[in-house]
Amino acid sequence: MNAFGARVRELRLKRNWSQEQLGHRAQITLSQVARIEHGKTNPTICTVRVLAVALEMPVGELMTF
Repeated sequence: MNAFGARVRELRLKRNWSQEQLGHRAQITLSQVARIEHGKTNPTICTVRVLAVALEMPVGELMTF
């Protein structure tokens, strides 16, 4: 797991959301959420943005590890 993936997981769990719920809100697949959280892929800036929107926070705050 990398720092960004750990941050996404931390924020998702604080909201009591499943990976599926986050994926639905961000309009990305469940498998993509899992790969990001486990550090298996590096998300594009577009994916970082949709995750931030889904988590209702600025991109800069999401990127604060």
